[in-house]
Amino acid sequence: MLLSSSGRLLQVIPFYHFYHVCHAVPPNWARICVCATMYTLRFPLTQEALTALEDKQPADDVERSKDEVHVRLVLAGNPHTSAAAMKKLADDPSEKVRSRLAANARLPEDLFHHLAKDASEEVRISVGENPNAPDKILELLAKDSSEDVRLAISANSQLPAHLLKALTEDDNMYVASSAKKTLAAIAEKNQAN
Repeated sequence: MLLSSSGRLLQVIPFYHFYHVCHAVPPNWARICVCATMYTLRFPLTQEALTALEDKQPADDVERSKDEVHVRLVLAGNPHTSAAAMKKLADDPSEKVRSRLAANARLPEDLFHHLAKDASEEVRISVGENPNAPDKILELLAKDSSEDVRLAISANSQLPAHLLKALTEDDNMYVASSAKKTLAAIAEKNQAN
């Protein structure tokens, strides 16, 4: 924030960022195109109001953090993301990022173990729905304390038959019913072939 010579607050508007994102042009070109619209004049502010504004997180920082989460979401779902980057994303504070990473088809086996023990049910569900999840991980998730996790993997036709059979005897009737339906669908598919 800048103060003009007349004491009015001169605020920078991150419009160039909006223009860059919406029009898919290079950021420097967007800044040049909209440089005339980057500043607005506001009513004069008192020193107390100015101090209060400086203590708050600016709106463009909030926008930037949303953009950063979006970038991490894209990286987590990209099968070409490096193993080192995936390892870092496995500890991301965003549940959405970890969940997207757990669904990545090229997830290394050590990260399957890490994410299968995640505190978030959504992350564990994503691990169970990953078509490349190792049998050891699926076995671990079939015994998960969360009924939602067990229900989600009981509908997975890629689950080994012995795990589906074990889930047909689950204490939760929805999990057991879902596992029975999945086994029936697999049997029907095998008969058709």
